[in-house]
Amino acid sequence: MRKSKTRAQILEVLREQKRPMCAREIALALPEAKEITIHKGLQKLLENDVIRVAGKVQNTKNYARTYTINPQYEEKLQDEYVRILSSNFHFVCNFVKKTPFSDEELAVLRRILDERIKKES
Repeated sequence: MRKSKTRAQILEVLREQKRPMCAREIALALPEAKEITIHKGLQKLLENDVIRVAGKVQNTKNYARTYTINPQYEEKLQDEYVRILSSNFHFVCNFVKKTPFSDEELAVLRRILDERIKKES
């Protein structure tokens, strides 16, 4: 799914608030976005199973759907994050193995790793 700026902002609001929100509440949290843009963004996020309808609330005389981030989407995002980190680790390892370094450069790498090990301990 291609993410627009507004959709990313909607997701950020839902993450920050940690509760189901209706379109109007999201629009109030994003005053720079037009309400129609919020509605279109919510529709696209629903179509892609990024968010789900959590329920309904009564706003004056009307009922409004409330939205929350789909837990399966969050899990998928976490899995993708782990995959990217893992591939970066392998990239760095292969780079270090295959690149010729001077003794000075290797000393700098060793110092970085030693500092990181001390920090983690």
